[in-house]
Amino acid sequence: MSRFQFVADNSATFEVKRLCELVEIERSSYYAWKAAAPARAERATEDAALTQRIGMIHGGDNTLGAPRMTAELNDGVPITGRVNHKRVARVMRVAGIAGYVKKRRVRTTIPDQADQKVPDLLKRDFTTTAPNRRYVGDITYLPLSNGHRPGLTDNNRKELRTANKRIRLLEQENEVLRRAAAYLSQANLPGK
Repeated sequence: MSRFQFVADNSATFEVKRLCELVEIERSSYYAWKAAAPARAERATEDAALTQRIGMIHGGDNTLGAPRMTAELNDGVPITGRVNHKRVARVMRVAGIAGYVKKRRVRTTIPDQADQKVPDLLKRDFTTTAPNRRYVGDITYLPLSNGHRPGLTDNNRKELRTANKRIRLLEQENEVLRRAAAYLSQANLPGK
């Protein structure tokens, strides 16, 4: 219920001035809303008739969306009887009528069938009995031996910069791991 409708419903019991103050609207706005009631009712009946026309067309071809439905409604109609595409979209949305939308599947990775599969030496078992026994990392974003990076194009500079940053981070991680392994091999740890 709108605030204007609230004022109209209670105007027989209370004065309009007090009701407008209560719901924080101007009296002139209320009276303008009240004067426009016949136009709203006429538009509602026109929308109902338009909904019926759209429903009939949609029953014959349920793939039509708002733009094609507008073209179908305006086909062979004089200029004074044409319908705006925004109005058709609004009426279709309110009535729950929608055209067919084909879902496009985006394929992000296309595997090369000629590539050999890399053997899984850990057999997907990443648990260990002691620390520093297995080192695992994801290096799929590193450049290949021919200089190409899978999934990246020369035109996509942002992705290239991101890949280069990842390479630098991986090199730093490898250096830290190498130093840690050297330290652990030289350190006299209890239980060795």
